[in-house]
Amino acid sequence: MRRSRRTALAGAQLAAARPPTGLKQQRITDNLDQLLEVLPPVIRRHLEQAGSLEDLLEIVLDLGRIPEARFPDSVLELGDVPVTELDIEHVTSRVGAFGKDNRAGIERTLHRISAIRNRVGKIVGLTCRIGRAVYGTIDIIQDVVESGKSILILDARAGARPPSSGRWRACSPRS
Repeated sequence: MRRSRRTALAGAQLAAARPPTGLKQQRITDNLDQLLEVLPPVIRRHLEQAGSLEDLLEIVLDLGRIPEARFPDSVLELGDVPVTELDIEHVTSRVGAFGKDNRAGIERTLHRISAIRNRVGKIVGLTCRIGRAVYGTIDIIQDVVESGKSILILDARAGARPPSSGRWRACSPRS
């Protein structure tokens, strides 16, 4: 308990010490068109008919199952035809090489394609994760980062590394 009180006090002191700032509008870049280009045409059409893809998290293509588009609060089935080997080959032939970690990417984007392989090494599923760059997110803590003090940043995804940690390191006086 002592640690959490101290953390809360430090946060309150930091907030009180800093003058209020105006909120900046953030610019988000996702290069979603480049990801859609590697998908089989039928799946791409279903996605485009879905309406806004602003909150799209990932597209899942599992052999023999209906393809899915996953959003924060919902899952959308993309048609009624199960994914075939040709669909998987269509995607894998259009992305970079898969590494030892079974991940590939699309050049000059933050999108990540993860492969699931069967026991003989054949790809039987793909998860296409949407990568987005959010500019301006460091502004709120930039002065703390530049102070050189230690910072512990937790995120809601059970300890997953925040995507902008590289940007924080770039702002750090020690980098």
